[in-house]
Amino acid sequence: CGGGTRSRSRTITTAPQNGGTACPILSEDGSCNTAGCPVDCVVSTWSTWGTCSVICGGGTRSRSRTITTAPQNGGTACPILSEDGSCNTAGCPVDCVVSTWSTWGTCSVICGGGTRS
Repeated sequence: CGGGTRSRSRTITTAPQNGGTACPILSEDGSCNTAGCPVDCVVSTWSTWGTCSVICGGGTRSRSRTITTAPQNGGTACPILSEDGSCNTAGCPVDCVVSTWSTWGTCSVICGGGTRS
């Protein structure tokens, strides 16, 4: 691939005589393998991961890379250029929730101080 040269030759089997026509050229060069050489795809390094889609409970994020050299002449194809990944997979915080107070119960004593629950 990439271009080269080749040559060929011939010999005189009968030389011209008595005013015969002179012999033509006896060697020549030509081009060969002129197709371009294969060039494999080259990609950049991965970008940093993007922001997660959620702060908790499991989300997704992505990253990408670019082609720095495109494949040519049957070279290796490019790999994937973007990918997604999971992130923030921990469960979300759940705050405590309580009901409203019930009504006061009956006092434990009739007089002199007591408690009620």
